[in-house]
Amino acid sequence: MNVLEGNLKRNNSYDSVSNAMRMYLNDIEGYEMLTAKEEVELAKQIVNSSGTAKEEFINSNYRLVVSIAKNTKEIVWICSI
Repeated sequence: MNVLEGNLKRNNSYDSVSNAMRMYLNDIEGYEMLTAKEEVELAKQIVNSSGTAKEEFINSNYRLVVSIAKNTKEIVWICSI
């Protein structure tokens, strides 16, 4: 494989990851964030073995996870300067 082929292969790999990330971010936009009261109610249902409540709780917190990951990435970048 020559250098050009290697660069193309790397770029296509990056593009597929980038596209997958865009699709994921678009998907999670559909989930509403929970209020504190809603979190408590779902937590109570989860304790009582409600699979539906567990799924709702997890899905509703995807955006929070992404937000924390973004902030952590920025902190790591700043600390490496």
